[in-house]
Amino acid sequence: MLLWFATMDEKDFHLFRFDGEQDKWRGWKLRVIAFAEEKEFDKALTDDVVIPTNPTTADEKAIVEKNKKAFRFLAISCSDGKALPYVELADRNARTAWKNLCTRFEPGKDADLIRLEHEFVTCNLEDFADPEAWFQQF
Repeated sequence: MLLWFATMDEKDFHLFRFDGEQDKWRGWKLRVIAFAEEKEFDKALTDDVVIPTNPTTADEKAIVEKNKKAFRFLAISCSDGKALPYVELADRNARTAWKNLCTRFEPGKDADLIRLEHEFVTCNLEDFADPEAWFQQF
């Protein structure tokens, strides 16, 4: 396994597993971004960069290495459940895999509005002693 995975405490590795369950997406995405920043491969996920096929310069080699790290991380993290195909289809390109995952699992404005309306309609003020706490739930 990758060295930086090996240095992670085994009990914490479950934090980076994503099985494609929609309700786990936001937390998982936040943890991935934070971890990627810590390990300095976040730009491989977030920036549209051409991955050189035959890197010759140090900069090109660094781009290739960061893409490999990021792709491996996503492949290992999403190796179970519904998320795997979105990584597999990326042809070992971390940015493409990340965009595939975001496109599939990131709720859109319409989905957010529908969810918020549903939560508002089904929420009962009687469940809360403080109306402000009721409102903050949204």
